[in-house]
Amino acid sequence: SMPTARSGAAAAGLGGRLYVAGGFSGRRALGTFECYDPDAGPGGRWERLPDMPTPRERCVAAAVGDRILVVVGGVMTVGLGCACAMTASAECFDPAVGAWSTLPPLLRRREAPAAAAIGGQ
Repeated sequence: SMPTARSGAAAAGLGGRLYVAGGFSGRRALGTFECYDPDAGPGGRWERLPDMPTPRERCVAAAVGDRILVVVGGVMTVGLGCACAMTASAECFDPAVGAWSTLPPLLRRREAPAAAAIGGQ
């Protein structure tokens, strides 16, 4: 099972693997980033990857091209309990290098946005 229990996470498939980003722990937004490889032995295997720079829940992820995952929008925890703020930030993860980079922000902050990649774009 997935190592980090959460709700409101974003997920995207890339290269036969499932990547799960962020979410809500019940107390705060998470920067947790994990990958499931169904071909890594019986039952597959989960791997913890570097955390996203911006912890967030109710964000969206999409695979773009053959190596970049993009995570945009969502809600960040800015205080104790349920003090939340929408974000316009955008970040991408390159599995080939195992690192995050920051992209230009969205024009407006978004909570629970939707996204799709068509033709790898």
